[in-house]
Amino acid sequence: MPDLIDRAKRGLLSRGELDAMAERLEHQETFEHLGDQLMVMQFAGDARYRRALERYLDFRRDPGAVDRALQVLCFNWRLSDEYFDWIVSFVEGVDWDLTLGTPSVRPEAFILAGYYLESKHSRRLLELLLRIAEDESEQPVNRGDAGRALMSATGVLPQDVPLELSPDDPRFARTVHDARERLRSEPDPPPPVPRHPVPPRALLPDYVESYLPAGALRSELVDRARRGTLSPEEVDAVAHELRHRQPDGRARERLAALLYAGDARHRDAVEPYLDGTGDAGTAGLALLVLCAGWRLTRDHLERLVDFIEQDRPELHRPAFAIAGTYLATRRSRRLLELLLHVAEDAGRPPSVRALALGALYRASDGFPGDVPTDLDERDVAYALDEARKRLPSG
Repeated sequence: MPDLIDRAKRGLLSRGELDAMAERLEHQETFEHLGDQLMVMQFAGDARYRRALERYLDFRRDPGAVDRALQVLCFNWRLSDEYFDWIVSFVEGVDWDLTLGTPSVRPEAFILAGYYLESKHSRRLLELLLRIAEDESEQPVNRGDAGRALMSATGVLPQDVPLELSPDDPRFARTVHDARERLRSEPDPPPPVPRHPVPPRALLPDYVESYLPAGALRSELVDRARRGTLSPEEVDAVAHELRHRQPDGRARERLAALLYAGDARHRDAVEPYLDGTGDAGTAGLALLVLCAGWRLTRDHLERLVDFIEQDRPELHRPAFAIAGTYLATRRSRRLLELLLHVAEDAGRPPSVRALALGALYRASDGFPGDVPTDLDERDVAYALDEARKRLPSG
């Protein structure tokens, strides 16, 4: 494979060799040479091979491969308009990008967003970058990455964009101001080419299915939602039925379907179910839809805190999983204090303390998945120490 990469760099691969590489990428079931294969396509391929790389935009077992595929498609092959929705979703961040402890896809998406806005218009993307840059609940590194993207968007030459940018840097405030000025007249033109949508399932954390009600995945409605075959009209109908609280006992099934097929446009159909009305399982599922599915945790922090504090075991595991995920990339002093308090409270049930410790471990180490509850003494000490060090700044 190194020889193949070298020949790709020098432009010596034949069309037949590239066709064969693309065929392997599109259909292979083992991936030990994936990184090298993607490099070959980066150096020697072109946009005719986009289908071979598309499958790796959701290759969550290896975020580095996702990073490379996104870079090749959007930067090397100039297909940012086609994969615009993927850039937006990755700028917002996905849980599985933390597989290696620190994100690799989100930083790449910030760079691509800045490149896009250098020469094109998108009010949606510019607003998103500004929201992240100005959001004090975001980790400083993410705010800085958004600021660096905005520097590109406001005309700063690539060689003058710093490798790192602190929100305390005077250039950061100046950039945000200039971006705000641009936003005043920024249009949102229709896409010049058809866009490749992001399947909602591609953005979901790995742990969500373990919290679905028994039998949900055997439901025809939920199965179709997972496969992406519900029409927009059918999704709207599911949300409509939730809004009107149909007395047929199918609320959980409909919530599970929206987890896979809906989006935040339907939040008003889901939020009323957070009150539980005696049904903790349905309330927990509504929390999963809004926070794990639609990434609205910041808007529901108060309810998340309530669920952690309540003596309702059905709510604890999803609530702690969402809390750990949130704190892996965001800041909330109140939530961090609560997890520390629960973890150190000898009066709490051991199972609840274990969940709090698992959430703190996730918040510190970043590894995605459900909250671990079998940490050894070393991991417990690490989670507590890191949380205490972080507490002054949230």
